[in-house]
Amino acid sequence: MFEPLIQLAISKTSSPAERSALQAVLEAAVALDNEERTFGARVDVNKALRGEAPTKLSKRKKAEIDGYAADASEMEAQQLKEFAEFDSGSSIISCLHMALGPDVKLWQSAHTKAHPADAFLIQEFSAAKLELLEAMGTYLSEFPRDES
Repeated sequence: MFEPLIQLAISKTSSPAERSALQAVLEAAVALDNEERTFGARVDVNKALRGEAPTKLSKRKKAEIDGYAADASEMEAQQLKEFAEFDSGSSIISCLHMALGPDVKLWQSAHTKAHPADAFLIQEFSAAKLELLEAMGTYLSEFPRDES
């Protein structure tokens, strides 16, 4: 999830202009986080609309997925802790921008592998990722990472 990291970047800025520029990044981050948080439920609703049952997972597979979610939460907490040591918001945004680029490329063609009725959900998710990437790029063009 990106919102806490963008909030951290905002807290590292002192310029009202930079804080204002980060608001667009924050809005895109909130939108992406919402897409990610609701994605599974939206797929289930879409499946129900076409008469399919929600995806059923075995106990073993559910435990495996729950383990991945726990790992992701741990990694997010660690990332937030490490980014808190950065001196500037632009350093945080720069790192996130570099990491998000390849992810956007991956998701831009993912809809071709989805059920045709679910492709739009993946396109919306991909579009939210691209919107965040572009908002970060716009911010960084105005407030480049301090290399000192």
